[in-house]
Amino acid sequence: MALNVELLESSFAQIKVNSLEVTKQFYTVLFTNYPEVQPLFANTNMEKQRKQLFQSLVFTVNNLGKPDVLSGALRGLGTRHTQYGVLPQHYPMVGSSLLKAFEVSLGTDWTPDVQQAWIEAYVVVTQLMLKGADYSPESLILTGEQTMDTIALVPNNSLITETPEEGRQLAVKLARLIVKLTQPDEEKRKQLREVYGNDAMMLIAIGQTVATEFATIAAANNYWKELGNA
Repeated sequence: MALNVELLESSFAQIKVNSLEVTKQFYTVLFTNYPEVQPLFANTNMEKQRKQLFQSLVFTVNNLGKPDVLSGALRGLGTRHTQYGVLPQHYPMVGSSLLKAFEVSLGTDWTPDVQQAWIEAYVVVTQLMLKGADYSPESLILTGEQTMDTIALVPNNSLITETPEEGRQLAVKLARLIVKLTQPDEEKRKQLREVYGNDAMMLIAIGQTVATEFATIAAANNYWKELGNA
């Protein structure tokens, strides 16, 4: 994905002027809209955390033209975040809250083009961090009050399908199973549909999850090359 580096840099130059307010706004939105993430910060010095967050943003924007440097750093950041208890479903929450903080900071300068540029940038950041995270199956199993019965995450224990269309449908099903695993409460899932249904960042994240699942399924089926030779 080609990022609009010029627009990202120019808009971030404005955001940097109010870095303290931006980070305060970010965590206010994050904890208000997604209170379930607050336990992750139970023993955190929030003043230090806000500074580290903005330093990470500065580093990212400053290295948009250096993909090798940025890729390595973000993968490492993703690895470290697993140690803090961060899970894949937290990334859209953070992205949505961050973009809201940027929107408040930029005001009328938060145009549709600026919004799209930051959505695309966060998608790339998320992809790189998740590559570095390398979550084990055990880390995705909920514990305590959220423990649920075991879910068969791969139906019939096979990724083999007869056609690409069936593979795509399986990808959607696998993505839904991950959602069910991470939020076993059906009533809460119904409530959240209204939230992510109106959130561009979350909708993009959902599409990415399905695309990732489909890529795995396609590889398992040798990209259905036998169909082309039939």
